Amino acid sequence: STHCISSAASDVYKRQQIRDVLKLLQQHYHISFEKAALKFYKSETYKTLQETENGLWAESAEYIADRYYEEVESNSVAV
Repeated sequence: STHCISSAASDVYKRQQIRDVLKLLQQHYHISFEKAALKFYKSETYKTLQETENGLWAESAEYIADRYYEEVESNSVAV
């Protein structure tokens, strides 16, 4: 069925997308890829991404990274 193919393709796309986001975070914060992954996987931005039906996946890695920076900034203000 074509659905299986498209969902597999979208999984590959998502992994690529996350990898691109993590590379951006890595450069932005000057941290290792692993640290970037740990930070990102704990974020609300990542949770939002997991709710696949929203259009966030369609956005660029840069857009998703920006969402993450905004989240971190608003959290650090709140602390």
